[in-house]
Amino acid sequence: MDPDAWRAVLTALPKVQATKSENNLAEKAANAFRNAPKLDQVHGVFEAVAAEAEGPASALAESAVLRLASRKVGSPEARAAANASLDAGWSQPKRRLQILKAAAQIGDASRAAAFVAALDDTDPTIAKAARETIGRLKIDPDKFRAEARAAKVGDLPIDDVLAQVQKITGDATRGGQLFGQIGCNGCHTVKADELVKGPYLGTIATVYKRRELAEAILLPNKTLAQGFVANHFELKDGTEIDGFVVREAADAVTIRTIAAIEQTIPISHIALREKQQRSLMPDGLAAGLTVRELASVLDYLEQLSRGPK
Repeated sequence: MDPDAWRAVLTALPKVQATKSENNLAEKAANAFRNAPKLDQVHGVFEAVAAEAEGPASALAESAVLRLASRKVGSPEARAAANASLDAGWSQPKRRLQILKAAAQIGDASRAAAFVAALDDTDPTIAKAARETIGRLKIDPDKFRAEARAAKVGDLPIDDVLAQVQKITGDATRGGQLFGQIGCNGCHTVKADELVKGPYLGTIATVYKRRELAEAILLPNKTLAQGFVANHFELKDGTEIDGFVVREAADAVTIRTIAAIEQTIPISHIALREKQQRSLMPDGLAAGLTVRELASVLDYLEQLSRGPK
């Protein structure tokens, strides 16, 4: 289905929802739409319509963006784009109100901390919507207010953080949400059937202990483990490429970039090749998290390594 067709669906479905039926077919149709497996292929349509923040079509698109942002399957790029759309939209009052209402309608508490912060919004309409959303989703505001007051990882000595995360148990579900929100899924996959980009983390906790995982996140350049070392190539035509080597041959080398693109480079085209002395993962990725939130990310990675229950 092309983008124009999806826009037509966004316009038509709210009209269908306005029609009452004994077996609630309209709402079932809307849920089927929100949970359709290929929504990530046209995520840009939903983000664009949601950004308009005008009427039922935008509200339905917003619910699709929320679903895409919190999905554990599908395209990591679509999840990252959906989260970026929500982050940008939250700064706009009309969109903020729309996000709150959409989250309440579909039962999505993935942005609970932001919803709690909206209780103090200067716009009374938004504050009221936040109260209604929090009530409907059964969110405990005190829990998130306590988190907001807690010290951030970036403000604490690394050794203190490493010691604390070994003792603290977080929330693996929340950790999965944070994994997407801080951008980890932009470079890493966690499921065997996902298109591989940077190092696979689905079983990482079977290789590294909890402290080592935390240290790898907080100090990405301290130790570059095998499989996590990227190579920098400079080609004779002036092109520069960074990526992970996946195949070596006598006449060519194949690398995979963090965008999951494999590229084969003829040896004869390479002017310079060297191992990166720094990780492709940026410093300060977890600086804005609390220690408990970082612990939740670690819990999520450990849960992945244990496999499905």
